[in-house]
Amino acid sequence: MLPSCCCASPRGDRGVQREPLRCAPGVEIWGVIMWDGRFEILLRAQLPFLSREDELVDDLPLRDFGLDSLGMIQLLNVLESEYELWFGEEFLRTETFQTPSSLWEAISKMTSGRLM
Repeated sequence: MLPSCCCASPRGDRGVQREPLRCAPGVEIWGVIMWDGRFEILLRAQLPFLSREDELVDDLPLRDFGLDSLGMIQLLNVLESEYELWFGEEFLRTETFQTPSSLWEAISKMTSGRLM
């Protein structure tokens, strides 16, 4: 049985029964960056096409699950408030908001690892 984090999983193991693995945010397991529970809750609130049963995986295309330009701005504002950070010009790109992993990586860089 493969271990997984409560908030992300390795690619390719969908459908495999897993036991939860407690992990610290920012820890990399199987090449996947794990995020904290707050991040998943805030992100899911902006993904109308992602059901509760769907797993939020690191490479999920956010646009395909309903993250539009208005949702990006709302998410940006909530993330800035929740994590006490500011999205500088270098992070205000569509690439930042492509996947949960790319977004969490930007947050980790902005916080200089203080979330770990």
